[in-house]
Amino acid sequence: VTAFAKLGLGDAQAILEKSAGKQAVEITGPLSRRGVVESFLPVYPDWAKRKGVEANVSIRLFVAPDGAVREKMTVEQTSGYRELDRLAMEALRRWRFEPVAGGGDQWGIVTFRFRLQ
Repeated sequence: VTAFAKLGLGDAQAILEKSAGKQAVEITGPLSRRGVVESFLPVYPDWAKRKGVEANVSIRLFVAPDGAVREKMTVEQTSGYRELDRLAMEALRRWRFEPVAGGGDQWGIVTFRFRLQ
């Protein structure tokens, strides 16, 4: 069973402002200039919390002009934990971006920072 934390646009802003100077989620590349319509954070697994695991994972993704995330993604920077990397990619598959007129796919790198609160 995979769990996700759904973010409304207001919630997304609140989460982006957390984490002592570093955003919990960061988007870089051309995609960073495109609005996010719907986003989900991977749930921090209980085993990782128990072990005190804190890690970053960066995923390269491609988004179609209609705002859908393409299936092809690659891990740019692994968290060092295969399950955290997988959970990040599963969450990203559910994201939606603002549509754009014309043009092709846009790429971006999304970094999730798994931090204990």
